Amino acid sequence: MIVALSTFHRPVHAFTLVLTAITAMPVACRESAPPSPAPAPRPFDARAAELFRAAHAHGAAVVCDVATGDAMAAVGVGHDVAARVLPLSAIKLFTAALWWAHGFGAGAFSDPRHGRVTLHDALVFGYDRPVELAALELRRRLGARAVLAELRGYGLTGLTLAPDADDRAWGRTLSIGEHDVTVTLREVAELLRTAPARTLDADLRAAVERGTAVSVARRLDGTGWRLGGKTGTGPNVVGPTSDGWFAGVIFAGDVPRYTFAVFVEHHGPGGGVAASIAADLATSLARRASPASPIPAGERLEYNE
Repeated sequence: MIVALSTFHRPVHAFTLVLTAITAMPVACRESAPPSPAPAPRPFDARAAELFRAAHAHGAAVVCDVATGDAMAAVGVGHDVAARVLPLSAIKLFTAALWWAHGFGAGAFSDPRHGRVTLHDALVFGYDRPVELAALELRRRLGARAVLAELRGYGLTGLTLAPDADDRAWGRTLSIGEHDVTVTLREVAELLRTAPARTLDADLRAAVERGTAVSVARRLDGTGWRLGGKTGTGPNVVGPTSDGWFAGVIFAGDVPRYTFAVFVEHHGPGGGVAASIAADLATSLARRASPASPIPAGERLEYNE
């Protein structure tokens, strides 16, 4: 077959056109690009995976350097580390950070079992109702759309709460975190790196010293390092098959050095296995920074249910 091209006024064979077209194609169309190299393992991925397996647990952990944002660990065992999950009571970190970013003080809220308490008490001891009331007060003072926009600005991208949600839905979503919101572990760890999160540091340490995570209070003794965190347990029930959260900050002395988020499936309250895994990761980080530091408890794979 002959194809006449009027522009050049001379015949060109069809197969010549085909060959020319193929030759002109980008290289990627003729030859697939080489696969990207696998990312280098993070310094504490193996340690985190070991801790989950020792606890016979599925879940995930993320640890970030406060100063650089580098991930020291980001690993899942039987669970995708990037998966979105219910934040449970870890949502209180976002609500409290927003409250104090606006300078609203300690607050004074009525709890049905504990009387008049502050927002600090609610974080340390895991009280739900005071944070519900704080969330409603934020909406009253700032407006629903402004609250939602600021929370999303803190990285809470999975927040689907409607601006016109009723009081019960609004308060419980921003205190208990079982509906209308999901998070990734990295989002929670990133929140804890921010300047607004520094208002949480004292309460996170107090939660370990005398609150919901007291089970790991002595795990960093003798290292010069400190642990602070917020527990979360649910959804719906608190028991041996609950999911557990522990998210917080690892301090070198009083200086925030690393943030972390640990999520454990179906292994009980956040103050148990999740907090223990976080404490063991913290002792490993302390040893890396100060190899001579004694780590008597952190190296034992102990898990308090």
